[in-house]
Amino acid sequence: HIARHGDHIKLGNLDLEVLHPGDGADTSSDHNNQSVVIQTGCAGGWLLMPGDAEKPAEDEMFAAGGLSDVDVLHVAHHGSDSGTTAALLALVKPEHAIISAGLTNAYGHPDKSVVDRLEGIGAKIWRTDLGWDDDSLWMHADCKGGLVFGRVP
Repeated sequence: HIARHGDHIKLGNLDLEVLHPGDGADTSSDHNNQSVVIQTGCAGGWLLMPGDAEKPAEDEMFAAGGLSDVDVLHVAHHGSDSGTTAALLALVKPEHAIISAGLTNAYGHPDKSVVDRLEGIGAKIWRTDLGWDDDSLWMHADCKGGLVFGRVP
């Protein structure tokens, strides 16, 4: 089965809603924009995971609908400037943003423009590229409005 917009995948009590790619998405050549984008969560812990989606995939999701206000955004493509646009942030309004990037990655991720956009909306940014002792992160949502983050010791 190829995941498509509108699919729901059940993992125990968790419902993963697929927001991208849609039926008409061009998935033939651009691997980043083939990313499966998932939204999931519960009260106080809604999470958007856009994979490596870039602006063209974001535009397709805007057109298809389904994006909504979330509590946590796993920032697309390690914080590359090709995604996590101002338009996306204005729509999903994350309170927390997780940027998963290597400490000395060859691409210079995350891009300063993405970090600036996240800071501009007041999101609390959790990064994995700042030092050897902070590259693992956990998150717990109690589904009653409580959301807690921490670093793996």
